[in-house]
Amino acid sequence: MTSTHEPAQPAWRLLDEPGGFPPLNLAREEAIARAARLPTLRLWQNSRCVVLGRYQVREAEVSLAHCAAARVPIYRRFTGGGAVYHDAGNLNISLILPRNSFPLSCQPALARVPQVYSLVLTPLASALRSMGLQPQASPREVLVANRKISGAASWLGHDSVLVHATLLLDADLETLGRVLDGPGDPGNVRWEKTRSRRSPVTSLAREGVLNAASSRVRLAVISAFAAHWSVGVETGKMSAPEILLANRLLAVKYSRSAWHASGAASPSRPDPESAGLRPYPLPRQQVAAPHGHGGNGHAPPGGPVLRSPLLSDFHKDTGPAFRPTEEL
Repeated sequence: MTSTHEPAQPAWRLLDEPGGFPPLNLAREEAIARAARLPTLRLWQNSRCVVLGRYQVREAEVSLAHCAAARVPIYRRFTGGGAVYHDAGNLNISLILPRNSFPLSCQPALARVPQVYSLVLTPLASALRSMGLQPQASPREVLVANRKISGAASWLGHDSVLVHATLLLDADLETLGRVLDGPGDPGNVRWEKTRSRRSPVTSLAREGVLNAASSRVRLAVISAFAAHWSVGVETGKMSAPEILLANRLLAVKYSRSAWHASGAASPSRPDPESAGLRPYPLPRQQVAAPHGHGGNGHAPPGGPVLRSPLLSDFHKDTGPAFRPTEEL
């Protein structure tokens, strides 16, 4: 779609994606953040799962028993922040901005914490007001009736900034409460520093918004971003370098159980956080083929992979260099 708002700046790219396989979505998120050359607004959804923050302790944050009983898988993203529950009733909203693009080019303070969260939460609060709600925005979350309906996390890269937030549309709040009821781990320094801050939650449906999971809500969010930042928003697609990088990240990181369990990278493929590596073509034998076809049937070094669909396969090394980053 294209916004009817008269833009004062070059149009932002819109990636409006339906529900999908969580490891693939998480790989796309990191790839776009690292490789994007255009300001990008991404709307996306996951199938049912828990997503941990980059440094969190899985066993302390979630109830493993409830996750197993409800068949809710547990994944890990590359940004900081707390654990979140995703399902078809949850909308993820991501904004990726190169540092030399508007509004960071003229308001550099927006690329620092906590101001960075306003890039997403302020227009998101405007979208909720357009639906008849009365949101209260704090530096890191949006409340309705004193209950959390949206929270944000960020990644501050060398060349770009990512801010992403959840919006509870019509989520299963009972399952959310059970699976995120982790036991904690008092005395564990890592858990003490990265623990989720629990608070009462609500959703658009619970607050009386009709058809909360409809395209009308997505349109309200897109329109609010366009109006708040005075930009046009034009439907686009991932670039070849972004797809190449997403393929690589899916193969060496997001398809590996060790990453989701503890944040450990593959021993044969260093985590991009710790090495200045350029993307390289994916070794075909290391990627589990979709639907059980192809491949050599052996798990690659670094642990088993999760069978998953891949993005289009690119073989040229056209991606940008990885750079050290700051995680929140």
